[in-house]
Amino acid sequence: MDKEVASLRKENAKLKDEDKSKMSLQAQIDLLQTKLATSYGRNEVIEDDYRRHREQQVQELLVPENPVFTRRLNIHYIAPTDDLQMPQDVLDYVSSHSNFTQKKFSTLAGGISHVDFVYVTRIQKEQFPSAEG
Repeated sequence: MDKEVASLRKENAKLKDEDKSKMSLQAQIDLLQTKLATSYGRNEVIEDDYRRHREQQVQELLVPENPVFTRRLNIHYIAPTDDLQMPQDVLDYVSSHSNFTQKKFSTLAGGISHVDFVYVTRIQKEQFPSAEG
């Protein structure tokens, strides 16, 4: 795993600035797939801003050809508000194509207990309208 991360970092350093965001997205997907592919019967947490651009990332990860689908995983989705939670159509898709148990949580404390792996990204506050308006 460490060699893969080092390789991705080298490749990312070679890219032009405009291409780095693409590599970053793909690197995150690849690393998450690698982690999930090696975990059988583990409890996984994905904490994210699901309603924004990361929903596509999750859908790319959860394709039927991905060997992760043969695993028995417990996935905890954590988002502070209903607006940021994983969309129901994605939950339904995952349920119909995997052996995953999925739970949604609104607090980190509630969703992180008894987990083996955590994937976290920040909530993109700049995507929300200013409260001062």
